[in-house]
This record gives sequence, C-alpha cells and structure tokens, in this order.
Amino acid sequence: MTADLPRVSVQDVLNCSFPVWYPIFEKHSFKSVILKLTDDVVQYLRSDKFYLPTGANEAMDEMRRLNTESSDDEDHWSDEDADNDTTNKISFPEFEQQIKNVLEQYDAVFPKLNWSSPKDARWMISDSRLKCMNLADIFLLLKSSDFITHDICEPFKFCYDDTDNLLTTIQYVLVLRKWSALQPSKEFRCFVKNHRIIAISQRDSENYYEFIEPVADQIITNIVEFFNTHIQNKFPSGDYVVDIYRKDSNKLYIIDFNPWGPMTDSLLFDWPDILTLSLQNNNEKPEFRYVSSQNGIKPNSYTQYAVPKDIADISRERDFNKLADVLSTCQKHFYETTAHSDFYTQCRPTYPPDVINRILNYLSLKYTICDDDLAIDIDCGTGQSTILLKLVLVSNDIPHADLSLTLSISGHVVHWFDLPPFCCRYRNKKFHIPLSSIDFIRIFKCLNIFDDEYELDLSFDTFIF
Repeated sequence: MTADLPRVSVQDVLNCSFPVWYPIFEKHSFKSVILKLTDDVVQYLRSDKFYLPTGANEAMDEMRRLNTESSDDEDHWSDEDADNDTTNKISFPEFEQQIKNVLEQYDAVFPKLNWSSPKDARWMISDSRLKCMNLADIFLLLKSSDFITHDICEPFKFCYDDTDNLLTTIQYVLVLRKWSALQPSKEFRCFVKNHRIIAISQRDSENYYEFIEPVADQIITNIVEFFNTHIQNKFPSGDYVVDIYRKDSNKLYIIDFNPWGPMTDSLLFDWPDILTLSLQNNNEKPEFRYVSSQNGIKPNSYTQYAVPKDIADISRERDFNKLADVLSTCQKHFYETTAHSDFYTQCRPTYPPDVINRILNYLSLKYTICDDDLAIDIDCGTGQSTILLKLVLVSNDIPHADLSLTLSISGHVVHWFDLPPFCCRYRNKKFHIPLSSIDFIRIFKCLNIFDDEYELDLSFDTFIF
C-alpha cells in the first residue's frame, strides 16, 4: 500500500458486506432478499469448470424454445450440450428453489454477492443491465464474473491486516435485489471521511448529462441532507464510500456501501485528491465532480470486460481484418434460409416515419439506399460502442442527448453476411434484437465503410440495434 492510498482494514471491508449494512438501512434502500450460500455452492463458484446447474440448464432450454431459433446446427449444438450436461451434472435443488421463489415474487432481479455485482460479465446475458429473469441468467453471470471470483477468493486483498484463515469465517450470500430500471444519470458516489461527506462524483462517468450542471448545488444539498438524516453515524465505519440514487429532490435511496480504499473506483477523482480533501476545513461543503461536457467523459473502467478477452485484445490493436476472421470462426449461418429471413422480418422494429425519414435523408447524401437497407432501434444506449470505437469515429453527425439513438445501414447484411445469430428474448410479446459493437465493426468492414486508415465515414452515438 503506497502513502498516496488509504489503508483499509478487514473490518472496514466486512462492514460493507450487504448482510451487515442492509438491515440497518433497509427502509432507505431497494427491496432485496438475502440467500445464504451453502458450502457446495461456494465451491462450485470457486471452481474453474464452467457448467451450469441442472435448473439453470432447463431454463436455457426453455429460452431456446421461446426464441424458436432452430436449425440443424443448433440442434447438433443442443445435443452436444446435453451430453456435456450429463458429464458435468450438478444440482442445488433447495438453493435453486429459493431463487425461483424470489423470481416469482419480484419477476426480475439484480444479483450480487456480499460486496460485488457481476457487472463485468454483463455481456453474458441478453440484458446488459443485469436484469435477470431466470436461473440461467443468474448462474451465467456468477460463473463468468471476475468480480464475483474476487469476492469469494480474495475479498481482503487490499487489507493491511489480512490473515490466511479469514476466508473460512465468511458467510457468503446471494443478494437478489428487486429489479428497478434505475437511470444512471441519477446515481452518485459519496466519499465519507470521519462520518462526513467530503466529495461526490457522478457515478456514470462515461456519459455527459446536460441536466446535472444547472442543478448541481441542489443535488449536493439533497444528498447531504439525506446523508445527515439517515446515514451519518449509523454506518459502522467512519470512513467509507456510499452510492446514492437521487430519483428527485425528495426521494433518495442507498444503492450500496464500499470500503474507503483502492478497491473502490474513485471515478472522477483520484484517491490522492480525496485524501487531500479530507484534510481541509470540516465546514466546507463537499466537492462535486460531474461530466460537464462530452470532452470530459472518462473511459469506462468496465469496458475491458464487455467482450471476451481475445476479441477485446484485437479491438485495441485496431486490426479489424483479424477481428472479422476471429468472429467468423464462431458464426452460425442463421439467416441463410427464407424461413429465417421471414422470422427477422417479423421481429424487425418499426418507428415513426419522421424518424426514419430524417435518417434516410442524411444517409442519402452519401449512399444510395432504400428503406429495406436500414435497420434502426431506439434503446437505452450506454455509449459503450462510442467508447470502443472512438479512435475511428470522425464526428457525431447525428447527436442525441441521452445516447439513445442507434442505427445502422445493415438490414441486408443480416441476410447475406455470416453474422452471429441475433440474441432474441421474448418479453411483453415483442422481440428486442440487439447486436454488440463488435458486430458493428464487422458490419462496417463488410460494407467497406472503413477506409485504409480505418476511419469511419458515418458515425452515431452508439451502434446497437
């Protein structure tokens, strides 16, 4: 531990464990159910082998049936998968039933363990917000996450007083939080020193939100008042980090607590900055940092986890030809038949004519296209693709304040290029069909939109449809 970083004790980490703080602040947080992990479940999560419990596999089979995605290749894959399930069959019937009971109660949940959520593995499921609706989603996230591995293998890694026998004393839990569609723009990280907030950071440091600056003082006031009334001197540690959701000026909620130390992301601050602030006058109001312009966006620290490592490495090298080759090795020719083309047509989203006309008018300046060549979707964009591709983006020709306008001239590409199968999920009797930003690299490469220097001729806020 360097002199520029705070010292963290084992007790400070334990105090941030969900089953420790949640009973104290339950009425000021989001509804959650805590399930104890048995030793066999913990050992399963620690093991290197990647296979799902019986109940999770059954949930995946059900999703396949709902998605009606059937082909000779997929049937063959399913048979192999079934054989693999037989070889590595494992089941936690009581624990799985407990999870199912919570899902019946809440419909959808956000999972985490004592300290961490599997946000680094969000690419494993169709809803990257970690909205889980079945056993398969939950176990896929838990088994794929480095953050979860950290929780169960080395939670005291940064503690100065760690000892070898501490790990066996922890009661691990699975926390299933009732799903709420939180707006990232309303999440704030508060740094508390000696029971006092000294700094506040916009939690979503990868996006610019125009509304924050005009109400910055009001945000500080609301957070400090909420903290002084409901949190101050009630949390076991004097130094810690607390994430707060400000729905509006009168409705604030606790999201989570984190240790005061390097294992916690300092976001728009650096830890030396925070330590300096902690030495200043106790009567000063907290310093509030937020993204004040598009140029102030901080790269997302989780971007490296958004796709498998081999693909991420190639992306950083900007070798798009190599990336296309890697992707082609795992492609399934899903939309190569008339039946599959018809299926896509049924699922394809439709939008108001004025939106489509605006986009078509813009694209017609550079390309000869027809309506069938355009596929668009309006979704809750996170800006992930902008960050991934920002080295090759020329400009934001169609800006959109909340990064929610997403489009591509790729309707025909779906049918005649060997893209991966769409990740479809059945919800509210409508299909939502997303593609990752990696897929878009390949799409634009296939369409020859990248020139020799890999500059992108068209650019938009995000690339998901």
